[in-house]
Amino acid sequence: MKLFRNSMFVVVMSFFAISAHAAEWTPFQLALVNPVQLFPEQTTVDGVRINLLYGVNKEVNGVDYGVVNRTTGTTQGVQLGAFPFGGVNMSENLYGMQFGGILGGVNIAGGDVEGLQFSGIFGGINKAGNLKGVQVAGALGGINMAENVSGAQIAGSYLGINLVKNMSGVQIGTIYNQARVMEGLQLGLVNVCNKMHGIQLGLVNIITESNVPFFPVVNARF
Repeated sequence: MKLFRNSMFVVVMSFFAISAHAAEWTPFQLALVNPVQLFPEQTTVDGVRINLLYGVNKEVNGVDYGVVNRTTGTTQGVQLGAFPFGGVNMSENLYGMQFGGILGGVNIAGGDVEGLQFSGIFGGINKAGNLKGVQVAGALGGINMAENVSGAQIAGSYLGINLVKNMSGVQIGTIYNQARVMEGLQLGLVNVCNKMHGIQLGLVNIITESNVPFFPVVNARF
């Protein structure tokens, strides 16, 4: 009986190995540490991927869960860091949500993001290229970074920092907000931008290209 079970195990694993080599897509992926995973990274995952430590695929459409989740192309759906501690989510393009974890995590999307990056309850890091949506660094604090944002950056209630080149929307950071071009509202202890079409609220407000480059409490330019 034991020999039969072992033989069946070998047959099943061999089947998976053959299927993994040939498949262009799969509804389920399981990874230990890339390249030790059921299907190679060129395979598209349409369904669920579980990364026990570190998994890599080109496309993921569905749920991506684990310690380090990496998609070299596009993620459509949700990337979740391992509960409860958190994890690292990486994708080139994101249409959906990245959630680092309860204690915190890191979310990175180097290209286009449409949706939400939420690093975690206690904090973490969010980084995006072109964001249409919201970055939330956590309740206690964290860092949000992006090239271009249409939406909002929200960084914690204690130690929050927002950094962006071009912003259309709202920056809320307890410590520091910085933008090269800002259209909207900056709310924080220190607010800095080069060009402004909107309002700054904070202890230190700096608009370098303005007739009033510095003013406490409230500064604005339209």
